[in-house]
Amino acid sequence: MINGAAVNVLDFGAKGDGSTDDTAAIQAAVDYAVVSNITVNGRSCTVYFPHGTYKVTNTITISGAVALVGDSAPMSISGARIIQYTPNKSIFSVTGATNAAIYVSGLLLKDSSGVSDPTIGLFYVDSSVTSGNSFYFRDTWFSTPSHYAINILCASDDLQIIGCTFDVTFWKFINLGSATKQLLNFAISDNTFYAGANGSGFIDATNVSAGVISNNRFYTGGSVSVPYAIKFPNALSSKVTIEGNTCTGIDSLVSTQSGQIVMADNIVKGAKYPIAIGGGGTVGSIIINGNLFSGASGAFGLIDVTGTGLTGSVIQNNVFIGNDGGTSAYALNLAANYIPGNVIQGNQVNNVTNANQASAAYLTGGWSPNQGGGLTVVGTFSSSGAYVKMGRSVTVSGYVAATTSITITGTNGVICTNLPFTASQVDLGNLMNNAKSIAYTAYSDTSTTMYAMEAIAATPKIYFTFTYLADS
Repeated sequence: MINGAAVNVLDFGAKGDGSTDDTAAIQAAVDYAVVSNITVNGRSCTVYFPHGTYKVTNTITISGAVALVGDSAPMSISGARIIQYTPNKSIFSVTGATNAAIYVSGLLLKDSSGVSDPTIGLFYVDSSVTSGNSFYFRDTWFSTPSHYAINILCASDDLQIIGCTFDVTFWKFINLGSATKQLLNFAISDNTFYAGANGSGFIDATNVSAGVISNNRFYTGGSVSVPYAIKFPNALSSKVTIEGNTCTGIDSLVSTQSGQIVMADNIVKGAKYPIAIGGGGTVGSIIINGNLFSGASGAFGLIDVTGTGLTGSVIQNNVFIGNDGGTSAYALNLAANYIPGNVIQGNQVNNVTNANQASAAYLTGGWSPNQGGGLTVVGTFSSSGAYVKMGRSVTVSGYVAATTSITITGTNGVICTNLPFTASQVDLGNLMNNAKSIAYTAYSDTSTTMYAMEAIAATPKIYFTFTYLADS
C-alpha cells in the first residue's frame, strides 16, 4: 500500500472475481480506512474498489467517516460491482458512529432476492448514529433492492443523492428519517428511478426539512402499478421543494400529509392522482405552480384533496389534461371540509369530464340553457351558452330563442334553470332583446336559476351576459 493513497480492497485480499467471498477483505479495508483517516483528493478515509464483481455474504459495518469509491461505468454490467448474496442483509450498515460522514461514488450495489424488510437497505444508517453529517451519494447504481436502496434513520444534516440510478426495486428506493429523527438540508437531484414491482413506491420522506427534489426521472413500464414517486407519510416534514421532475406511468408524483411543500415545473404523465393531499385534519402552505398534469385513462383526479382541509395554499398556472385514451374525473377535487383562504387561479383544464369540480381553476366550456318557466315560446325553442370560470367567478353568455318569438311577461320570470355552476349568492347581469337596443336586468338566486327582473316584449332572441359567484 502506497503511503497517502486510498485504501485498495485488493490489498486486503479481495479478489473481485464474482465467486470469492470478499466480505472479510472489504470489512478489513473499511476498518483500516476509518482508523487511519487517510486523506485522498480532499476526502478522508477513502476505500477504493477497482473494476470487478465483489461477492459479499454479510453486512459490511461502518463505524465512522469513510469514502467508498469505485471504478464507475455507464452500464450495470461493468465497473465496480458489490453484490450481496445473502437474502435480507444490507451491504453497508452505519451503526453506532458519532461522526458518520459518508461519501459513495462509482459503485454498483446489488441485492440478492429476499423478503422485503423496511428495517435494512443496500446502504443502511441506523438510528443509533449520532451527529450524522454529510451523506453524499454520487454516480452510484442501486440495482434490484429487495429493501430500500438507501435507508437513513438517524438525525442528519447535509444529504446529497445526485446522478444515481435506482433500477427495478422490489420494495422502495429511499427512506429518509424516522418518527423521532429528522434529516435536514438535503438534495435529491438528477437521478433516474425505475420500478419493477407492483405496489412499491420510490421515495419515503418520513421526516425531512429544508430540502429539494429536482430534475429526476421517475418512470415505470408495462402493467406495473406504482403508487407514488415521493411520499410524505405523516405531518412531520416541511420546507421541501419538488421541481423540474418528470414522472411517467406512476399513480402520483407526490402523496403528502405534510404542509410547506412547493411543487413547481414538474411534468406528470399517465397518473391517476398526480398530486394527492390527505391524512385528515388541515394541510397548509402547499404551492402547486406551473406543472403539467396529464391523467391516465379513467383517472380519478389530477389534484386530489380527500378527507383533508386545505388552507393558505396556492394552486396556479398549471395545465390539467385528461388523456391517454380517456378523461379524468376532475382536475381539482377539494373535499367537503375544504377551508377557504387559498389562491387558485390561472389554471388551464382540457378534456376533463367533471371540470366543474376543478374548484376555482380557470375553466371554459359550453352549456345549453333549459327553457325557464317564465318564457312564452312561439315555435321551436333553442338556446346556446358558454362560460368562463376564474376562481369562483363565473361569467356566462349566450341566448334563448324561438323560431317565431320568445316573450317574458311580468317580473321575475325564469329564463333558464341550469346555470353551469351553482350560485352561492344573488348577482345581477344583463339581458338584451334581438335588436340589442334595449337593456334589461337579470339576476341569479342561490341555485342554478336565472331570472328577468322585468318583462321583455316578443322577440326572436334574448341575449344574456352574466357574472356570478359560484359555490366553489
